[in-house]
Amino acid sequence: MTTLFIGIDTSLADHVVCAMTPDGRVVARTQVANDAGGLEALTV
Repeated sequence: MTTLFIGIDTSLADHVVCAMTPDGRVVARTQVANDAGGLEALTV
């Protein structure tokens, strides 16, 4: 199993989500709107 650290940076306009390995390598990054559609995108 691989350990990942997930961070979510929130703001009024959008949210940025980042997944990193323990050594700091970014393996995924996405940005979604701060609205119902953005929230749905994070839960799918």
